[in-house]
Amino acid sequence: MKRLLFTIFFALLFASCASTGLSKVFVTNTKRVSLLPADAILESVEEFQFFSATFGEKSFSTPLFLQADSSGIQIVILNDFGLELGGLSYDGERAEMDSPVLPSDVKPEYILLDLQNAYADSQKLKTHYETYKLIFEETQNEDETVRKIKNGKDVIEEITISKNKTKIVNFLRGYEYSLTEPQGE
Repeated sequence: MKRLLFTIFFALLFASCASTGLSKVFVTNTKRVSLLPADAILESVEEFQFFSATFGEKSFSTPLFLQADSSGIQIVILNDFGLELGGLSYDGERAEMDSPVLPSDVKPEYILLDLQNAYADSQKLKTHYETYKLIFEETQNEDETVRKIKNGKDVIEEITISKNKTKIVNFLRGYEYSLTEPQGE
């Protein structure tokens, strides 16, 4: 029932928002990569998180609700009072974004690919990036998982996943953001 209500909410939310045919993402200055299919995310994520971002000179933080699973990725961006500011959605065929807090020149596919890099199955990511002659690496220890997207020896993006935090740093484009779970759960 909860999932049905959430799906109806997103259908209404994005009924008036602009959607895009899926564009490829420039992972390097010359290599463009497609988004993975929606079912590349094997483990379901459904939780409130605190989003902190730095895009060049612009920094901001906001709470959000993230749902990522084999049907896609949906984000509801909230203000400090829990009211909706906008959202981001991907169902495998379309990407939609409506957000006054995210930079207007950022295409939704870029953020969605970052989230797939963090939450998608590592073997699917490895195979996907090999198709584009890029390298996906994952290392794990008892406290965290580190994922890297590389072009040869150059690290383009690094994703660090720990128990309560996911941090994404894109060295080439000069941005970073983190998703932190609320404490006390």
